[in-house]
Amino acid sequence: MSDWYDKRAAKIVLGFNTEKGQDDSINRILPELEKLKGNVLEIGAGSGNLLKYLPANIHYTCIEPNIYLHDSIRTEAVKAGITEVNIIKGTAEKMGLPDNFFDAVISIRSLCSVDTEQVLQQIKRVLKPGGLFIFVEHVAAKSGSPLWFIHHIIRYPHKLLRNGCDPAKNTGHMISHAGFSEVKIEGFNTNRFIAKHRISGIAFK
Repeated sequence: MSDWYDKRAAKIVLGFNTEKGQDDSINRILPELEKLKGNVLEIGAGSGNLLKYLPANIHYTCIEPNIYLHDSIRTEAVKAGITEVNIIKGTAEKMGLPDNFFDAVISIRSLCSVDTEQVLQQIKRVLKPGGLFIFVEHVAAKSGSPLWFIHHIIRYPHKLLRNGCDPAKNTGHMISHAGFSEVKIEGFNTNRFIAKHRISGIAFK
């Protein structure tokens, strides 16, 4: 990925820091986030705006391939009082992290822009037995609906313009069939047109 593209993508992400819909979505998993402890991994940390919802005493690791977002992550960690911070410039498909290490993994609208099935297997690998995968993702519309057709028409140009995001992914189905011991998923809608349909939930290794 080019340096120009990374700079452009970072500018877009930082511009969404005050997005109201984002906070509304995160509110659905706040009880789980507030109880986290130990080693916590976030996939695709973006600008680091999730950090303010996490306990200050956790050991926080994040994977964020865009180096132009790393300073923002560090700033948000300081604001949140989180001192144990490890930022990895890499991809979630090839984490290079130890097996059975993390108490929790978090993904907030990140699975749309990766090889989802491969990343889910990586998440299972790095989670401790009984560890939690907490997520909020946008998902494809119901098959055959007008929005479903729009998702499939725009998916490739959208991936180019929106930092790899594929709006036509059935992410909930992928999570449910990834081999977790238990999966709890709740669907909900937002006022965002393309990313209208979303899911939140928790999966247990």
